[in-house]
Amino acid sequence: MKRLLTGSLLAVATIASTLVVTPAQAAPLVAITSENVAMSSAGVGFVRVACYSRKACTGSIWAAGYGSQASKFAIKARTYAYVGVKLSQWYSLPTDAQGFRHATIHVTGANPVPVTLEPYKAGTISGTVSRHSGPTISDIEVQLWRVGTRERLVSVNRITPANNGAFSFTVPLGRNNSNSAAYYVQIMGKQDGNRRTWWWRGSNNNNTGGAAHSSQATKVVVSRNSSQQFKYVADFDYSSVNGTVTKGGSPVSGREVTVYARPAAWPTTSAGLRELDIMSCADIIGRATTNSSGQYNLGFVPVNSNSVYIVKSANSWWNNNKGTCHAAVGHRNANHGGSTPGLLSVGTNATTKNLTEDRHGTTITMAVSGYQGNSTSAPVDQWTTIREYSVGRSILSSDVVYEGTARTVTLGAGEYWVETGRRQGCSAWYNSRFKDNNGYFNGEDRGAEKWKAQNYRMYREHCRSYSQGAYKWVSVSGSGAQTVDLVNRYGSVVTGKVSGPTAKTKAEVLVRLVSTDGKTVYRTALTDGGGKFKVTGLAPGTYRVVVNADSWRGISRGFKGVGKVTVGTNQTKSIGTLKFKSSKKTN
Repeated sequence: MKRLLTGSLLAVATIASTLVVTPAQAAPLVAITSENVAMSSAGVGFVRVACYSRKACTGSIWAAGYGSQASKFAIKARTYAYVGVKLSQWYSLPTDAQGFRHATIHVTGANPVPVTLEPYKAGTISGTVSRHSGPTISDIEVQLWRVGTRERLVSVNRITPANNGAFSFTVPLGRNNSNSAAYYVQIMGKQDGNRRTWWWRGSNNNNTGGAAHSSQATKVVVSRNSSQQFKYVADFDYSSVNGTVTKGGSPVSGREVTVYARPAAWPTTSAGLRELDIMSCADIIGRATTNSSGQYNLGFVPVNSNSVYIVKSANSWWNNNKGTCHAAVGHRNANHGGSTPGLLSVGTNATTKNLTEDRHGTTITMAVSGYQGNSTSAPVDQWTTIREYSVGRSILSSDVVYEGTARTVTLGAGEYWVETGRRQGCSAWYNSRFKDNNGYFNGEDRGAEKWKAQNYRMYREHCRSYSQGAYKWVSVSGSGAQTVDLVNRYGSVVTGKVSGPTAKTKAEVLVRLVSTDGKTVYRTALTDGGGKFKVTGLAPGTYRVVVNADSWRGISRGFKGVGKVTVGTNQTKSIGTLKFKSSKKTN
């Protein structure tokens, strides 16, 4: 045995996992578990040694001949470590048919193990950017990002005619030429001066499209292939979507057209669904504007044989036939990576999608019966709201497609929530006991809001409602006529009183009752000069009490009193006195 090495070759590795002893592993207690060892130019390699003992394993490791030097090791119980071993003349070993060299590694307390020796190598992530149709894209760059808690830009390749669209990145491999870290590959380019970007998707030497965000991108990991090489090929292929936008048979010029893509894999979390450009539905691939002939041509669209694309102008239906994005993507029913009926694929030839802004659909008539408020509450009690239905989203978080006083609306094919008497966020002018609110509306933060209170008038986020509202889910075919019957009812009432140290801390204070079930609308009231309030139009349910909801006086919202209240149908309930804890200002 050669002399024992010291320094950097002594058990130089981080503990990577815990090893569990089984009866079959009881002897020996030390083992070499490496099959391939990458050697440095100085002839140093690191061999993984496992310790199965309940106590620390110590000993020496060496290889016979070829300038081998032994090194000592000390490994914690039931773990493994990489131990340095030196064969200064390893390159003199004979090679096999594939050009590899082999050595036998010895370790104290275990049988010798044959290993394959090779030099340290690097991996490559390479490919070619190819335009198959559509306008010329300028300033193309391919970027390599290291995957982690925060993606980190590693390198950039600029694509020029001189390199024929080719790019290549060199990446380090893991210990003993094991798999590299994970990377994302991104492409950027300009059409008509507008920079766009998307992320590569696919597998080695097989691209399957692109994604608008890195969360949908493929993680690229370079590993040893069957030819003992470390190469990953990620080609980018892009094409175009074009067409004409018309209305009444005439071309529409200057109209923005957007191409969307259903995500290749639906996010499995609420946060992931919210991150989509159209929440829970789709991402934006790009936008183009029609010319004087109504024609648009969007290039730099990832080639994808699956039907995942949607096209929409500002005033057309989704892909010309669906009233909502969620209806267009089949309400997330498509298999991951598959096609959705009715969507478009984009091949190497341009995909043409003509759009019409003659939005023919189903005529929806709302037949509302029951209590509908009085003349003063009509702006709320008779208000109509129509929202897109979306899997996994609450009613109140769904996108509004119409709101107003009309009872007849034309809708495209899809599923909707049709509502009456459920208006939120309504504001109006009221008489005030105070000339203004300048004590709060001042300075850089609030000075611009002085107009909300002047000459004994105030503009508040409050509109009185007396009905509880009604809603119904409806499915619309996109043609013909349909009647939606809604029955509204008189709502419940909650009364109380706000007390404070001064008149301004109890008079004209906004009280809001808020439900957290995602389907029940909130209702509001303003206190009178004595601090009394009456919240009307409440649907059955449990509500959280919020005092000074709009921070009108800049005083704290903290109070002592009832924080939650539950009401039934047509019920009046008092929650007593709500006392402000202090007059501390807040923004």
